[in-house]
Amino acid sequence: MKKSFSFLFAIMISIFAFTSSVAASTNPFEDYPEVNNPYITEPPAPVSLVEKHIDLGTHQIYTNIQGKAFENRPTVVFEAGFGHDSTAWRYVQPVIAQRTLTVSYDRSSLGKSDATPIGSSRDAVGIATELHQILEALQVPKPYILVGHSMGGNYVRVFQGLYPDEVAGIVSVDGTVDTFEKDILLPYFDHDFLFNEYIPASDAGQEIGLGDYEDMIYSNAQAYGFRPSLADLPLFVLSSQKQMMPYSQMDEAIAEYIDLDRIDLRWHELQAELAAESTKGTFLIAKDSAHEINLYRPDIVISAISQILDQVT
Repeated sequence: MKKSFSFLFAIMISIFAFTSSVAASTNPFEDYPEVNNPYITEPPAPVSLVEKHIDLGTHQIYTNIQGKAFENRPTVVFEAGFGHDSTAWRYVQPVIAQRTLTVSYDRSSLGKSDATPIGSSRDAVGIATELHQILEALQVPKPYILVGHSMGGNYVRVFQGLYPDEVAGIVSVDGTVDTFEKDILLPYFDHDFLFNEYIPASDAGQEIGLGDYEDMIYSNAQAYGFRPSLADLPLFVLSSQKQMMPYSQMDEAIAEYIDLDRIDLRWHELQAELAAESTKGTFLIAKDSAHEINLYRPDIVISAISQILDQVT
């Protein structure tokens, strides 16, 4: 029986970046990563919070700037996953802002930003180019430490490939594997489900200005093409223990289409290979975390960013 659009879209975003759906009482964090989560503490009050809308000519982008600039200390820039806005970093950014200037933002069609202009490129090159415009307009100090979750992990890697002299380091927070189609989708997804339902549901992202399946595949390929630029870049790669937490309703709903256990194992292997691309790469599996490590285990993300800061300052 054909699944509803909302069900299919939930599956698509759970892998690419949105919050995976968890609801069973046996889940240690119950309804959501933030509920009864022992790893979350109340973040400090923002340091020098400034909210600005940057006019790019065709649309305005919301930015959230916290902290203050220090001489010879990078600006930390946060890039959320597909479908997430700057609030994805609510437990991380205020803590890092105690040490340095930080910037998060809402990509177009998300949060407090304007809708994506018609014809605007939503692949990683287009998004990285737009982020560069935003940072130039804000005139925040260079270089940057880039922190990207899920598809945001590929967006920041493409940014680094395009502007290598402006990037001091990268933290990839369960970044989408840049060989996702070849190494995850085709081997581990039921093929009828993939081509008849998953990909059409993915294309629906275009309708709300987030890009379609083709944009995602282009983004992965673009990130893969820039792998050589990671050669000696400080790089911290975090991989979630599971893409979805055990016993979640989403797990049960898609078990017949996707082999989640095998995906988790392969995902870790591929993330470790990415970290090994840099002589200064570090790989860590985030225990007790699903895909949204920034919400399940913000402490681990904070630690990874802090380690990169320590390396480059």
